[in-house]
Amino acid sequence: MATERVQFAISFDDFQNRYAPATLQAASLDEAAPALFRSRWDLVQAFTFVLARPLTLTTGIRIEQLVPNLAGARTATIVSTAGTLRFHRRWTGAAASTRELDLVYSLRAAPPSFAPDFAFTREEFTGRYSWHRNRHRVETNVLAGAISGNAPILDRFVLGTGTMLRGWDKFALDPLGGNRVAAASFTYGYRAVRVFYDTGAIWSRGIAPEPRQSAGAGFEKDRLLLALAFPLRQGHIDPTLIVGTSF
Repeated sequence: MATERVQFAISFDDFQNRYAPATLQAASLDEAAPALFRSRWDLVQAFTFVLARPLTLTTGIRIEQLVPNLAGARTATIVSTAGTLRFHRRWTGAAASTRELDLVYSLRAAPPSFAPDFAFTREEFTGRYSWHRNRHRVETNVLAGAISGNAPILDRFVLGTGTMLRGWDKFALDPLGGNRVAAASFTYGYRAVRVFYDTGAIWSRGIAPEPRQSAGAGFEKDRLLLALAFPLRQGHIDPTLIVGTSF
């Protein structure tokens, strides 16, 4: 539902959760580990305001219900407010060159009055810049985020995905996710060939971050990527095959 300046949307998601063995083991060994939930549903109601053509503001309310893994444990309901400020602009230049800039800052807050066990604030910034001319393409992505309080495990940050710190195993980096993250990636493409370099760190408050890096190369055609990534470790190299698509 939309007008020229204001849009309104409602979304509903229902999840049945399964956890990797590394996550289950880490949760059993750490008394301070975030609780695990076997199912979850989310209801989001949001308004988007077009402040100016490149700049939009989205604000709304999110309601979550979490069913714990442990039998007899109390179901948790979390009500939070969220806001997202986005700047998106695309330029077309000479010689069929295009540039695109996408900057997004999001803030989510769950006050203790709604869910005392899950009172938290989550901030995230993402940025993407791309340049495309003839057969050449350059793209840079950045990610930074911080969580204060006790956020559910599925709201924590992860690295070692198909877009950030490619080639690393996210369960080896942090099987429970972190409440601090900083990462960047650089990709150069010529026709269907892609080469990339990633760097980043994921950690929790009170623990020193450990930066990690990876590099790789592959082919991308019609948004289907086939690449070989190399996590840069001291002493050995474990190449990882990446196959995926983007939308």
